[in-house]
Amino acid sequence: MTLSYGNGHAERSAALFNNRHLVAVVGAIAQIRNNDEFTTRRIAVATSLPDSLVRPVIQRLFTAGILEEVHRSPGPRGATYFRTAEKTGWAELKALCRTVSKGDV
Repeated sequence: MTLSYGNGHAERSAALFNNRHLVAVVGAIAQIRNNDEFTTRRIAVATSLPDSLVRPVIQRLFTAGILEEVHRSPGPRGATYFRTAEKTGWAELKALCRTVSKGDV
């Protein structure tokens, strides 16, 4: 599934979060049901963004404690699996990003 957010959300995302892609990445993570685990690649496919643009956003959310690492695939280039962390402001961030993507700010 590819998420379409248009161009306006990128400017609002940049203004609010200092990153043009945060709103799209959060939107894609929010589409994952039952707090299932995901990889950077899965989010890149969902947003039609290159992994190189998605990876720093996911790393930023991980560093902030919004995401938690579930496990890593073996090998030096193995995928890292994440999920949203409980009680971290994820619901509020998701709601804010949904508002930003709709242009209601």
